[in-house]
Amino acid sequence: MMLCSDGASSIRVPYFISNKRAETTLKHFHEFRIMAENQTGERLRMIRIDGGGELNNKLMQSYCKEHGIVVEKIPPYSSAANGMAERANRTVIEEAASTFIYVDNFVPTARSPDVVPMERWTKKRQDVSHLRPFGCEAWATLPETRKDGKLARQAIKGRLLGYMGHRGYRIWVPEWKTIIESRDVKFEEGIAKRTQSDDKISLGSNGDAEDIKSGAPLESDLAPSSSPSTPPSLSQLSPLTPIPSEPDSFPQSPIPDSIPTPKPPAPTSTRVLRERTGGSMNIDQLVWKEMGWNRPDTAFTLVAHEPWAFASTHDERWTPRNFKEAKLRWDLWGPPAQAEYDALMEKGVWELVPLPQGANLMDAMWIFTSKWGSQGELLKRKARYVAKGYTQVYGMDYDETFGAVARMESFRIVLAIIVVLGLSLFQVDFKSAFLNSPIKHNVYMKQPEGFVEPGTEHLVCKLKKSIYGTMQGSHDWQETLAAGYKEDGYTSSQADPCVRWRRQNGKYTITSTYGDDVLGGAEGDVEKKKALEDLGKRWESGEVRSEILLGMKITQDKKTGAITLSQKAYFTCMLEHFGLQNVKRRRTPLSPDNKLEAAPNPLPDDERTFMHDKPYRPVVGSMMWGQVCTRPDISFAANKLARYQLNPGRQHWEAIEWLAGYILETLDYTITYRKPPPGSELTKGEGLKPCGYLDADHAGCMDTRRSTSGNVFFMAGAPVTWSSKRQPTVALSTTEAEYISAARASQQASWLMSFLAEVDLRQDGPLTLHCDNFAAVSLTQNSKKNMLVKHIEMRYHFIREKVENGEIAMKLIRTGENVADIFTKALNGTIHSKWVKFLGLDRTD
Repeated sequence: MMLCSDGASSIRVPYFISNKRAETTLKHFHEFRIMAENQTGERLRMIRIDGGGELNNKLMQSYCKEHGIVVEKIPPYSSAANGMAERANRTVIEEAASTFIYVDNFVPTARSPDVVPMERWTKKRQDVSHLRPFGCEAWATLPETRKDGKLARQAIKGRLLGYMGHRGYRIWVPEWKTIIESRDVKFEEGIAKRTQSDDKISLGSNGDAEDIKSGAPLESDLAPSSSPSTPPSLSQLSPLTPIPSEPDSFPQSPIPDSIPTPKPPAPTSTRVLRERTGGSMNIDQLVWKEMGWNRPDTAFTLVAHEPWAFASTHDERWTPRNFKEAKLRWDLWGPPAQAEYDALMEKGVWELVPLPQGANLMDAMWIFTSKWGSQGELLKRKARYVAKGYTQVYGMDYDETFGAVARMESFRIVLAIIVVLGLSLFQVDFKSAFLNSPIKHNVYMKQPEGFVEPGTEHLVCKLKKSIYGTMQGSHDWQETLAAGYKEDGYTSSQADPCVRWRRQNGKYTITSTYGDDVLGGAEGDVEKKKALEDLGKRWESGEVRSEILLGMKITQDKKTGAITLSQKAYFTCMLEHFGLQNVKRRRTPLSPDNKLEAAPNPLPDDERTFMHDKPYRPVVGSMMWGQVCTRPDISFAANKLARYQLNPGRQHWEAIEWLAGYILETLDYTITYRKPPPGSELTKGEGLKPCGYLDADHAGCMDTRRSTSGNVFFMAGAPVTWSSKRQPTVALSTTEAEYISAARASQQASWLMSFLAEVDLRQDGPLTLHCDNFAAVSLTQNSKKNMLVKHIEMRYHFIREKVENGEIAMKLIRTGENVADIFTKALNGTIHSKWVKFLGLDRTD
């Protein structure tokens, strides 16, 4: 096989040759040159070859000289210099090579992770819906000439070997012992063993049963072929025609209590004769954040595919996954869909135009969800028409995609500032925020399903605003928002650009923004009213009376001004969602006797069977969000369990259940920020000036023997930032582990002080860091050369500079006074409860 590779696009074309004579290789090289120049419009200017005689010969040199092609020869015994071609030759062999290379041309490369080689080669959007697993079972429709009558079989069974462009397949038919080429083929992907029920029906993503034996016969011409596979002509590749499809992940429909939930079946395929639905979803996180408390996980919507699952439409908590399901209860979901459409029309989000030739048509879909209150009560049903941003073309439909949101620790710092300064808390929600942002590119989108006016079916929506789901939507909204804030006299913090402040008439206002949610405080009711009016004069918005923000319940005591954070409703819903609401209650997040370590890979058969239906990753992700927001007491446990997401075993799932039991026991834990009493001594972060604690557990990771760093910082008498993280390198001693942990804590300390300075609240004097290791404290204060630290990476000596400059003061404390211990290891119940109390986690919700 001779392989020709294009260095710019990474496209590869194989040629199967019967010999390595110069005449043979030159013939195929000439074919490649003509094809490449015609397809790309570019001249071939240089080739790189090895020292093999099949290419390094006088005939090739003469040809290249005649056509002005520079020949670059790689040194002997260094085939890596011609890595692109050499690597492929080692990977693909014989008949499978052509198919492998064809499919690989649709896979992003390390050099161009955002664009597939075929798209770079043709400069057109590519359709990959025709790709199937190599060797999968295939049924090719028989032509009329090969059928014995209407009652005879309509198709013949084979195996997929290759492709004929985008619309044809090469099928090996064992019965005929030959390769045929056909356009009309049905595939059974991933079927290891067919059951009797599999032969009758299969459920597609929309819940409809598909009869395998009742499919209408398709006309086809089967062309037997016994020759080796040849690569499809690149001229056969057509621009992408988006295929309307329902996404694979929508909010899961809850099942009523009266219907027993079956045990999830063994992982047999449910894709028998299913139509290809395209790529995975990539909708902007802000859509899911606004629509509900978390984005559903695709792996656990199996129940919703069962026929009896539609009984749940009568349940108040049932949520349709697509427009087709919404029509089953249009009395409930029609009004919010109509309201969304009316809002889009009112804001002039698009205009209907014919689709220009060569333009990309972006797909879109309806998303439905319900919004719930802090006590689990239904507040309202919502519908959102969103774009399928993954069908956009980079450079044609969008450029910039990044849109900043406030850090969660910034939210807590802002709350602490509000409490200490006695500001009036407010929360604002921008209505349809993205629709306020003009779009900079010509983007065309399909009309909303169910709302296409008669006579306009041939038209498409040309976007005038950045609708939700577009790749650039978040970026455009943040640009629009930042410009509006600046006009109103706000200054953005460099420590967190989504935190802004201003002083007007001596009155202080501070805000933090997460997408379309604003949390802030103003000095006095008059300034608060002015802040709300300024935010509402440009964009439709309103003060939110609900106490829920990003899954957190935020309440302020009107008398004392104290602010309390809680996630009781979030954790309750999370545990019920994953079926963990009845686990045994625990006093600690992890068992101190259970030393977690990596499971064997592959897992033993019994563990693999045990874990196949366990939602390990989504549970860990949900717990991580909880610890990021309001639960520093589970930070170590959640981060520890997150290390094993790649290959979790039975012991890890048991640890998940243990942590769930602890969460169940501590659902009503809250964080409360309080204003310090007048004249009190501010020694532990009771005021605005932060105070930190740090610790390390030497060689605590059983898999890598690395240490775990932990730190926590207090403001207004409660934690505002915390961290539990495994160190990136092995520490040779406890002192070294503590020193590295101190360096990490000093980074956070510097950021905190910069944050306060950026919002016009600069704090005088050094920030105090508490550490329980004498040697580590001494090393931070002694810059002389020391054998203990000469091998430590330079970046960890950052803390020495901060101590020397007087920005940080290290303070030695006893181990029994170091609350950071809770972030580095699993503790027994007594010690854990002690540190929970020190953190200020109260049962006051």
